[in-house]
Amino acid sequence: RSPRPLLLCLRELQPPPPLPSVTGLFAYLECEGPMPRARIDTAGGAEWLTLDQPDNVRITGRSGALELQCGALPAPLRVRVEYEAEGRRLRAIEVLP
Repeated sequence: RSPRPLLLCLRELQPPPPLPSVTGLFAYLECEGPMPRARIDTAGGAEWLTLDQPDNVRITGRSGALELQCGALPAPLRVRVEYEAEGRRLRAIEVLP
């Protein structure tokens, strides 16, 4: 008995739309409440973004891990962040020079 041939139908998928982003200073990490939140100070005011999956936030622009403690950051980081609009969930941090 010969094995059945495998038939795969592959189709081209469109890339997902880009996530919304903001650029500013990552100045504060709030740890009260059910999930931590990052405050990004922008030219238009403070943006609060939820860290619902801290281990899955993509970090670029610096080598190694980004270790943060709750409260004001001793040296705010200039960043560009991407987030999911629904729930304002942080998904990527690019540390800028």
